[in-house]
Amino acid sequence: MEGFDYIIIGAGAAGLAAFSLLSKNGKKVAVIDERESAGGSAAISQIGGYQFPQGPLLFMGLDKGLFPTAFSKAGINNLKSQISEDVSAIHELHLQIVLPEQRINLYSDRQELFEELNRVFPNKIEAIRVFYNKIDEIAEAAKPLFLPSNKDDKGFERILRLSKEKARIFFSTAKYGYEKASKFLTKDYK
Repeated sequence: MEGFDYIIIGAGAAGLAAFSLLSKNGKKVAVIDERESAGGSAAISQIGGYQFPQGPLLFMGLDKGLFPTAFSKAGINNLKSQISEDVSAIHELHLQIVLPEQRINLYSDRQELFEELNRVFPNKIEAIRVFYNKIDEIAEAAKPLFLPSNKDDKGFERILRLSKEKARIFFSTAKYGYEKASKFLTKDYK
């Protein structure tokens, strides 16, 4: 395709983030995707009148974590006000898991989510809290690896500069979270 500096294959979160950053820096960018709409693995399909996520659709809490930094670098600031005038007052249901005998509502608000998970898994709520705390630890440890803190830092290259001890802690924490989630999910949900 002539006339473009870059052609991005895939209109998922990564492709759209790359498009935003390149466009902001004055590059002519084309984004190509096989689907009719953007979203990548976060896209939703409609089958028989029901909506189904095609992949990991748990992008809850866009106002926290890595997203605001990435959006800020793309020139998108004050995300909450762009989504809605008062997103914090909306207790929006983001996803509902439908099981044969019950439904589980997933919310972006951590307290609401814990209340719902306590309703469904009252004997496992402490394990769920421990799991989420570990996920938060992993996210906090990973944050500087993926987003440069200044223009001279290359982000992903920082992974190579991790000390063996920090790398061991980071990956053992990730393994711990995976093992706990696997054990939790393989047991009876009732």
